[in-house]
Amino acid sequence: MKRLLTLVLLLVTTHTQTKETQNEILTLKPLPAQEQFEKILYSWTRTLGEVLHIIRTKYYIKNVDLTEPMIDAINTLLQSLDPHSSFLDPKAYNAIIDSTRGQFFGTGIIISSNKSNDDDFLVIIDVIPDGPADKAGVQAGDRIIEIDSCSLRSMTIDEATAKLKGERNSIVNVTIHRIDAPAPLRLSITRDTVKEQNLLCYYLPQHKIHYIALNIFSQNAVTQLEQVLKKIDAKTSRGLIVDLRNNAGGLLNAAVDIAGLFLPKNSLVVSTKDSSDFELDKRITTRDPVVPRSIPIVVLINQHTGSAAEILAGCLRVHSEAADRQRKAHVPPVFLVGSQSFGKGSVQEIIPVGNNCAAKTTIGCYFLADGTTLQPAGLTPDIMVGQKFPPNEQIEWVNTFYGRERALKNYIDPETKTRSKPAKSSKKSKEDKRNWKDKRKEAIASDHQVQSAIDLLNLLEVQHRCEPKSVNTREKALNFLQTHHVGDGTLELDEVSA
Repeated sequence: MKRLLTLVLLLVTTHTQTKETQNEILTLKPLPAQEQFEKILYSWTRTLGEVLHIIRTKYYIKNVDLTEPMIDAINTLLQSLDPHSSFLDPKAYNAIIDSTRGQFFGTGIIISSNKSNDDDFLVIIDVIPDGPADKAGVQAGDRIIEIDSCSLRSMTIDEATAKLKGERNSIVNVTIHRIDAPAPLRLSITRDTVKEQNLLCYYLPQHKIHYIALNIFSQNAVTQLEQVLKKIDAKTSRGLIVDLRNNAGGLLNAAVDIAGLFLPKNSLVVSTKDSSDFELDKRITTRDPVVPRSIPIVVLINQHTGSAAEILAGCLRVHSEAADRQRKAHVPPVFLVGSQSFGKGSVQEIIPVGNNCAAKTTIGCYFLADGTTLQPAGLTPDIMVGQKFPPNEQIEWVNTFYGRERALKNYIDPETKTRSKPAKSSKKSKEDKRNWKDKRKEAIASDHQVQSAIDLLNLLEVQHRCEPKSVNTREKALNFLQTHHVGDGTLELDEVSA
């Protein structure tokens, strides 16, 4: 009662202030950030305490369990700060601890980190070849709308990941929306050990170009990549394509080690700075490179290239540009091709708190060696080339039975001088028994962005033979490629009158 009377007196005093006093209040300087934070903290934690007291004394249901509401409240608080901060309940926190110990069993699904709190789905960027999800029929491009009958609305990435992981041989049921499916698909995935398949490499003998795809960064990927890169012969190879599309990141240490395969020893890969520009951490290469310095490199990126993958692509280009300015050929010429990357350049730290929970909070941002940050714009390619996907089964069906003259009923055939009937639709589709490597190889062979990268390297090789001085630096080579390769640039059109 005394507190209530005090509040009433304060309100009365406020309303009876003179105009001079009010003007003085309006002209007060704002409090420093720390003092303002403490003032708000004191004010609203007191309000929270009062609300909890009301629940305890006035709420209709007695002895209500506040565990879930408190977890949701704290999570909402952290999520309101930025998209990557969140509160980890005991289950999510323990799942992350288990994953670092190698004790978890998963589904082999790679999901997009671009999920807001209001989204009621998760986009599947890729599936690990021959993994549990792949065997269950999950495909890249699918959208998960339910996990074990739980809606994904308001669910964080960490919570969704924790739900997908579990004990070995246990089953997780996912409901999936697929673009060409008439209804949602309900698939059961048996959790198991996910075999790492981080790297694919092909040699294109017709073009004398090596193609390497990395889907995630792990220490295993570093070892595999080093073995492959050592096989490249600078005298016979026209170039290297490093495909980082749909690579959401992984271990930062692995990205730094991979950078060391391309850059000189002691090269700065990335630094972490807080809001005061204080350097919290920096990563440098610790080994000698294995990639020939003269071989041009095209790095493919897209909107799903994020975090550590962006750091690798960005640092390779930054050091290539620096070597060009210094006229020192100690770094291969690097060109980024594709579309704008994701822009995940913030750094999160998982800090344990009470009740076996943890606060995942943003503590800084990544900065490349030239001082630029990836947050939030990401990397802009040197040459923009959009992806052109082959038609899905539904579009192919429309094209087959509606998109041509032969699909029309009783079309005329000049060779037989008769009217023919259109082909009948087959309700049963043949089971695709090819393994994942054959499928992936076929997809790469018809990939528009990969084909553009090959064209760029071939174009550069031809020009180097004809006029080597015109492309003997990265800047000159880039100007040449941007001038002679259309890509997705805007064409200038001058009308010619008759």
